[in-house]
Amino acid sequence: MERKGSGLSGAGSHAGRGFRYQDAVGVWLSLRCWNQELHYGTVIPEGRDDYELQGSSGSALVQVKSRRDHMGLFPISEVVGFVRALWSRYELSPDLGKDLNLILERPVIQGPKTDYILTEHIGLAEVLRGDSRWKLLAPRTHIWIAAEPAEKAIETISHTLSCAPVAAQVYYGELLNHIGGLADANGMVKNGRYEGLAISDVEAVIRRMEPVLDVAGMEMALRKGYCDAIDFLTTVDEPAFYQGVDTRPAHLAAGLVVERPEARSVVLTMLAAQRAALIVGQSGTGKSALMWETARVSRHTVRWFEITRGNSLDAHLLIRFARSLRASSTAPVGFIFDDVGKGKAGLWDSLLGEARAGSGILLLGSIREEDVFMLTTRSFAGEIRPTVEEVVAERIWQQLSHQGQTTWAGWREPWAQSNGLLLEYTHILTRGERLEIVLGEQIDCRLREARDAELAILRITALAGAAGAMVDIDRLSDVLDLSQSDLSRALRRLIDEHLISESLNGKLGGLHQLRSATIFSLCHKYPPPAILHTIEEAVFAVHNMNLDMLAAYVITHYPEAKAALIKAIVTRIERERDPAALVTVLSGLGQAHIEMTLRDWIPEVKALGVEPTLITGIVMFAVADTDLSSDIFPERMRNSARILQTRSTSDPRLTLLTLLSPTIIEQIISTSTISNLLGILGGTVGNRGPGEYSTDDG
Repeated sequence: MERKGSGLSGAGSHAGRGFRYQDAVGVWLSLRCWNQELHYGTVIPEGRDDYELQGSSGSALVQVKSRRDHMGLFPISEVVGFVRALWSRYELSPDLGKDLNLILERPVIQGPKTDYILTEHIGLAEVLRGDSRWKLLAPRTHIWIAAEPAEKAIETISHTLSCAPVAAQVYYGELLNHIGGLADANGMVKNGRYEGLAISDVEAVIRRMEPVLDVAGMEMALRKGYCDAIDFLTTVDEPAFYQGVDTRPAHLAAGLVVERPEARSVVLTMLAAQRAALIVGQSGTGKSALMWETARVSRHTVRWFEITRGNSLDAHLLIRFARSLRASSTAPVGFIFDDVGKGKAGLWDSLLGEARAGSGILLLGSIREEDVFMLTTRSFAGEIRPTVEEVVAERIWQQLSHQGQTTWAGWREPWAQSNGLLLEYTHILTRGERLEIVLGEQIDCRLREARDAELAILRITALAGAAGAMVDIDRLSDVLDLSQSDLSRALRRLIDEHLISESLNGKLGGLHQLRSATIFSLCHKYPPPAILHTIEEAVFAVHNMNLDMLAAYVITHYPEAKAALIKAIVTRIERERDPAALVTVLSGLGQAHIEMTLRDWIPEVKALGVEPTLITGIVMFAVADTDLSSDIFPERMRNSARILQTRSTSDPRLTLLTLLSPTIIEQIISTSTISNLLGILGGTVGNRGPGEYSTDDG
């Protein structure tokens, strides 16, 4: 629909498309008109105001204002300015039938939490009553609170069309494209003839999309567990959060996470420019918290999904999933990788090419510093290594003090004790002591009281938790020779004291990798049992699909235990003969091999004068066995590649395959699915396994 306007410049449309709350509000308004919740027929973005609503019986001007969580509620003085600006817009083309709407992402201080008329807010009324326009315009000025316009829009579509939420996201994304396109176009208009989205246009978009919805493609990735939709709104009551818990979206919704707007802005800029961003750092530095914070503030326009499993061979399923959701530059689909190095590096690399091709896919991940060299596409994604500045430390102390979570009179002393680790810092603030001291007291208590079953459970689950793996409860019972009742009682006490996580689908884990690593170290401070013994037990207790995480962690953190680890894995593989377990183990051993090789190699080649920017390229040349004899390659590159190829000969995957019985390998291969066969082949590329086994009958 075309409207003749006053010719005001749509400055808002030029503020950078970015990840705009305003566009999500536009879709929400259009859908409220479409389902007759509002009595208007057309929504015009960037016309006389942020939005103009037009109908046969009236019209409205709409201003939209967003506000980040860390800034709290809107102050009265700021909202007074918004209202006066809205009234000034009205005066440019006065119309007694025109309503005035101010849409806010957060409530106003001392005001209602839901929609209301301006005159109902005592604080605003006191300030604005002296304005000459008050009597005429105040009764027609409405304040709407819209904290979750995207979620509300998707809910409206799902309810009205009786369709699944994932299908509703497709319609939402298409409408977001239209609103964004209209805003861009109207921002360039000089003659006041603005285009809008009418209710008939909304209906046409929906009906046009219905026949081409790839419901099977949308559901496959979700049904098979490759990714999950993310709930950014549900809160969680987590008393142990500041004692060391992996950050999840529910923690942000509950206000437990102190925002880092400066770092978040850098990540958002990287996402907009490069379509992929990696948050790099050591455990306990708040990588996951920053990642989830970034996703949360951009959720109005980005449809985020969390990657839960998969490798490079599964990338096509997620690409199909994004395409079925009609991903585009103005309505992107984002995939979140929490700890890319935890078995997801291949999938990240495979999806990155698609993201960079302008497909509407965004990638956001966290990764440990020591894992970044596992990524073959590293140079194509933005990397941020956020440092926690003193201003952030002070902000955390202020919030915890306001919530009554700390008794510290200031932030400087606990910050100095924390060595820059956010997890350690919040623990000191809330518990008064360093994490290691508190956990040590809990373990010492169990030693004094001879609570041996709890200690045995804790040793294994702590190792698994440090690796990011889960323990199978039934396997744990067998490994420790504990009855179900004894195991249940011991678990209850450990869970109640926040030493392990609540069991989920028969699996146990740690609350945070750094916390679990500390517990594991404390449990073995005074052996027996020795660390080697616990590692062997953990091999038999860890869930099948997490053997890769355990193997990679043990070899990289306890390299002296490699032989004992592989021996235990061989015993488990030969006993259970599970193809999926072999695939998982080969993947983990491969990751460990890469990390250990690069750990020794990188300092050596840096000493040869190799620039850090060349390292990834040299790795690729070495792996591909590229001929570097040409003079175009500097001598330091040729020497570095040769050193790496020499180092790469000691591969734990080859050790495993050599120790496995050829008969067992034949049986595993004969019962493998095509996917497992591909995984086994992928895990043995470049290795010479025992020549005795073959599937060729000839």
